[in-house]
Amino acid sequence: MRVPAAMQRAVAIRDRVLPVILARGELVKLAGPEARAVELAAGPGLTFRLRTPYASRHHGWRLPVPPPWLRPGQPAPLSWSLEAEAAGRLMLSLAWAADDAARRLEALLPGPWQAEALTLEISQGWGSAP
Repeated sequence: MRVPAAMQRAVAIRDRVLPVILARGELVKLAGPEARAVELAAGPGLTFRLRTPYASRHHGWRLPVPPPWLRPGQPAPLSWSLEAEAAGRLMLSLAWAADDAARRLEALLPGPWQAEALTLEISQGWGSAP
């Protein structure tokens, strides 16, 4: 099965940005008692947000757990998502299952933010002077 170019590009961005978000991002609360995200300000006007709506209260955002209504053998919903905003506009919205077997691309807009995302490094000092 051929993967569309937009999905390939979105997954490449996710794979590059995800370790940086996990290393340098900040945990933020969203609406709802269990809703959390990890945000990373990657430059002027560029923000990445990693969400997992099924994060355990006891383990924070790092260890997602399936929702209690999930039956044994039923596939888990797409519990992870990555969003990118540039200048307040949603540029990327990608969701995927914990095992990465299923993915859904809702938005991928062109722009210089893509090149910036693909050059991010964990060692870069976010929020500090160069």
